[in-house]
Amino acid sequence: GLCSLLPGRIDEVVYSLLSLPILVIAAIRYVDRLLSAAAFCCALSIVVQLVEKVPGVAIYVLPYVGMVFCAAVYVLIKRNDGRRDLRYWRDQFGVLELLSILVFYASGNYWIVQNITAYLSGLEQPPLNWFFWLFTFAVPAMYLYTGLRRKDRLMLDSGIACIVLSFITFRYYYHLVSLSWAATIGGAVLFALSYAAIRYLRRNTRPFTYEPEGKISILQTAGEYLFEQTIAGDAAAPEKDKTGMGGGAFGGGGAGNDF
Repeated sequence: GLCSLLPGRIDEVVYSLLSLPILVIAAIRYVDRLLSAAAFCCALSIVVQLVEKVPGVAIYVLPYVGMVFCAAVYVLIKRNDGRRDLRYWRDQFGVLELLSILVFYASGNYWIVQNITAYLSGLEQPPLNWFFWLFTFAVPAMYLYTGLRRKDRLMLDSGIACIVLSFITFRYYYHLVSLSWAATIGGAVLFALSYAAIRYLRRNTRPFTYEPEGKISILQTAGEYLFEQTIAGDAAAPEKDKTGMGGGAFGGGGAGNDF
């Protein structure tokens, strides 16, 4: 729209800077979760593009900049989540919180950092590669602990998802066992963690329950939407009735086309 009126040689960061306030205003005005996610991604892209323009610095600080950005968004959301005057945007806060949690982990995931480093500098391994390997496994464990400790369902679900991604990342670089054994070991680890979590939650039953929630979480909403688009959307349409006999219904005088 407005960006098409600008000269074609303008840097991409300018387009992002022009788009960000529009996305923020639209997300606030229409209370839209998708626009909130777009505003988050736009702000993150601005930060990343600005860091990339500093020569010789991006490969060293880009992952940490992503972590700091997501941590700042998460802290800001948590500090304002309970405000009554912002209650109409509570769902938008949930989207921003989920994105900040997931992107924080992605900023330090070894596979993502290694590919970004190879793209920017051609190096096979990122600087301080041991730190990112530690980050890949430590952060999901921290998410799980925080989710159980603070009774945070979103953090708990994110921790489970990040643990799966951590095992996939390790499997991508190190083929210690066959794929079937890796899946078996990973399933056993998840089963053990689930069993330990259930035992812990039985002693702290007040914040968690097996009863269905009255309010559906963001992850559940996203899962239901994907299911509807992929599974339910592919269901075969009902066949057209082929018993029609032309003009006339049975026992009537031309009122319908069924037998």
